[in-house]
Amino acid sequence: ESMKNPISQNADLYIMTSEIYEKKGNEAKWTETMQAAKAKYPNDKRIINNEINYYLRYPEKAQEAINKLKEGIAADPKKIDLHIILGQTYYNLANPTDANGRAKAKPANAKELEQNAMASYTKATELDGNNPYPQFYLGLMHYNQAKEITDEMNKADDKKYATMKPNRDALLVKCLPYLEKAKSLVEAEKVNDGNKDMYLQVLTGLYQTYNINNNTAKASEIQEIMKKYK
Repeated sequence: ESMKNPISQNADLYIMTSEIYEKKGNEAKWTETMQAAKAKYPNDKRIINNEINYYLRYPEKAQEAINKLKEGIAADPKKIDLHIILGQTYYNLANPTDANGRAKAKPANAKELEQNAMASYTKATELDGNNPYPQFYLGLMHYNQAKEITDEMNKADDKKYATMKPNRDALLVKCLPYLEKAKSLVEAEKVNDGNKDMYLQVLTGLYQTYNINNNTAKASEIQEIMKKYK
């Protein structure tokens, strides 16, 4: 009734009503409410964000989330968080896992999805070169790609191992600058409860990469830092 009243109606009422319908599991009414909200307040960023967050809460709605994130970026192109979340959504689609976190079969378009993720993270770094998170995610992507090759190398014969090694090593070379940049940015803003987990992941990636590259001095240096935070 309040939404019908010109005096009391506002965007927050639509958002609150949509949240109630979501909690009741009434997707049809949630959709109806959000459609009405977008028609009445087409440029309200709170409504756009409410819709994005809804789809992000449900992994099976990942494609819808991507569409809504793109709408959000169109409305607010410089909002770095949207570019980062879009990158994460693409990456998660390319690398699905089950409820226990175990890797599932990749989709046929996994390479394209990862390229889209990389483009989103790269855009985020262009918007804010001092944000450690897109640097971390770019480094992590290259590192994980290298790890997949390493896992295959460990099962291969000597000949196949030798042919795969250059590709693996090239990916490790690519990941290092991003991880090093993320490390320096976190240290510049000081390690805290909000960034500590990410910082430890950065250190772990650096430690393992330096070990694979036989750079024992740098690996030992990173290991000493890790001890302070574990």
